[in-house]
Amino acid sequence: MCAYYDDQTTKIRKDDHALYQGQTITILSVKHIKATKTMEINYTIDDEIKSFAIAYHASVEGLLKAECVPC
Repeated sequence: MCAYYDDQTTKIRKDDHALYQGQTITILSVKHIKATKTMEINYTIDDEIKSFAIAYHASVEGLLKAECVPC
């Protein structure tokens, strides 16, 4: 199972850098939760760990993969 970025074709993967709600985030994990048929995505933003869950094969609106993270 997998989850996708806003473009609906690029899979969200551990250690990816992305833009979400106007900020750069790092994906810590993407877990398959079989009981609820969802994907749990854990990420860091401003040194704080956060998470959300989405349905299998869904995309996250407004989540864009960052090709290059500013230093």
